[in-house]
Amino acid sequence: MQVAVNAEYVRSRQSLIQRTLLIGFFFLTASVVIVLLYQQLIFVAWPLMIIGYIITSLTRQIQFDLGQNVRTDQRLATALKSLSNRYWLGNWIPVGSVIVDGILVGPEGVLVIETRNHGGVTECNGNKWKRRKNILVRFFTGEPSLGNPSIDLQASLEAITKDLQEAGFGDVPVSGAVVFTSPDAVLMLDDCKNTALTSAQLLRWANSRQVPSVVISDATRQKIIEHFSAKITSAKSPAHQEQEVKAK
Repeated sequence: MQVAVNAEYVRSRQSLIQRTLLIGFFFLTASVVIVLLYQQLIFVAWPLMIIGYIITSLTRQIQFDLGQNVRTDQRLATALKSLSNRYWLGNWIPVGSVIVDGILVGPEGVLVIETRNHGGVTECNGNKWKRRKNILVRFFTGEPSLGNPSIDLQASLEAITKDLQEAGFGDVPVSGAVVFTSPDAVLMLDDCKNTALTSAQLLRWANSRQVPSVVISDATRQKIIEHFSAKITSAKSPAHQEQEVKAK
């Protein structure tokens, strides 16, 4: 499988994490110093503490979305590594105003992947998502919000569909899935309106989509890959591009 990563996006997010972490630490430290040494200014400490908490929460969200310990794109690539070289996985591709977590291009068409890195049990009922963890547990463990994967996936699907139509690939099939990349993720689905998978299920599902007859030709598939690859290279110099090609 061919893999392309928007390395500039990764670097920018890592840089943002470092900056917000320092800023949040500064505000929290300042609030503690004021409480301990300048109690007459305690009315200033509380706003500083709140600002520091908000900034550090933002840092955790960015870090969590990017992937802790193992990056999200690396988890997707590992899950799909046995796919043949006819498949291309693009990560964090800018399409319109949306950064698409994952785009898998293959003979069957284009699969849009919306990722979540939450472990444990997640429930989906229709278009409603809920974490099984108690809100206090999530607060003290620092787990960021799940958000609504259905809404985010729909935004990516609409952006990809419009982009392909404008590029002359309007007849290419486009589908989507929400993928939970954490190794201990468990999904409880009740009439979930979207395809929802764990990373362990992703390869099996991708293989199940394969059909005897090719939906899009190799030439069209290559043009689509080049189209999405250009969205990475146009945002930075070739020296900053991170490309990895693996053959089955």
